[in-house]
Amino acid sequence: MAIENITGNENLEELQALLEAVEKRLSILDEKKSLTRPEIYAKVRSEYMAKIKEIQDMMLEKGADLENALNQAIVDQDTLGFRKQELKDILDEMELRLVIGEIDEETKARQTQEHEEEIAEIDSKLAALDLKIKNYQKLTASQPKPSMVREPPQPPPEPPKPVVAPRPAAAQPKPAVRPQPEPDVTQMDVPPQPHRLEPKPAHKPPPPERQPAPEPKAIPTQRPAFPQPKPAAPAPPPEPAPLPPTPA
Repeated sequence: MAIENITGNENLEELQALLEAVEKRLSILDEKKSLTRPEIYAKVRSEYMAKIKEIQDMMLEKGADLENALNQAIVDQDTLGFRKQELKDILDEMELRLVIGEIDEETKARQTQEHEEEIAEIDSKLAALDLKIKNYQKLTASQPKPSMVREPPQPPPEPPKPVVAPRPAAAQPKPAVRPQPEPDVTQMDVPPQPHRLEPKPAHKPPPPERQPAPEPKAIPTQRPAFPQPKPAAPAPPPEPAPLPPTPA
């Protein structure tokens, strides 16, 4: 049987199914290695390895789909694991109900067979999911990771050095002054003081005579001119009285 051809339009689930089929055939080929000539075995095995590489490269191109498929496979694995444990609890519960006489052997056998068949089906799905998760994890681990190079941390700034004030110079001790004996004033010869002449007061001239102040001159005042009244206009002559109407 020829190896399946890949068109490039397969989704991630279809690629995963192809990968599982090729890996299964490769495992059978390895089991038949001793029954095949080495050159034939090497030729066929190299073809399957190239096909596996081709499928994995196509799955890597679907990076976002690969991450989503991996997460979904893990969720499905957990869900099936919970269901399997639930079925085991039901089998233990049926055993207890049989002991206390609630159900009979026939009922227990029928329900036990149904639950055990479901458990076997779950085990098969879990095995397929386990293989799928391993393949997905292997592919995601081979994807290039973004560079996480960080700049080295800068050293903290040095604390300021304390300023040391200069120590004052030690004061030099002053030489001791020996006290001198006070002279005896009574034994000292006081020279005669010369006669001081008092200065005579300078002659001051007599103050000048005060002249009488001149009398102030009278300033003539002018009366303001008032406007002359204009002559009154002559009164108009009286109008003549109207004549009485003449009788008809």
